[in-house]
Amino acid sequence: MDIFLPVINGIEATREITKAIPTSKVVIFSTVSDRASVEAALQCGASGFLTKASPSEEIFAAIGCAASNSSKRPFLCRAVQNQETAAQPSIKHLSSREFQVLYLVAQGYSNKCIGPELGISMKTVEKHRESLMKKLNIHTTAGLTSYAISEGVLQLDLTHAAERR
Repeated sequence: MDIFLPVINGIEATREITKAIPTSKVVIFSTVSDRASVEAALQCGASGFLTKASPSEEIFAAIGCAASNSSKRPFLCRAVQNQETAAQPSIKHLSSREFQVLYLVAQGYSNKCIGPELGISMKTVEKHRESLMKKLNIHTTAGLTSYAISEGVLQLDLTHAAERR
């Protein structure tokens, strides 16, 4: 399963598959391997996570691990295992405005659309987005979206989003 799919993202597709067929095994195979994407994939039931740069031995090992059902632990490729192990900053470290920007980015809003929604300039949106990316150490929109999914941000009403923190 790839994370980037045209209609539904791979994280949500994996969640639906494993919910509908609990015995199914899904291995994520993606170009991204940021902590938020990996965590979101595993939380939704993925049996493994590989990058598209993974060597064939890892691909075979991940499929074998998922198919054998012998291990309850998900298979993670070396690239994911080698990522720094420091804990990712919590959503609690974001300001209320950064949290609102994260919510809207994860909803698919562009910077141009976020400004009018929040009553701020596009330049201010860019500054808040830059700040939240720096705080979370996430550098792509897909990474922000995966992080928001894993933190349950998308299940909140924006008017009450800051209260969750």
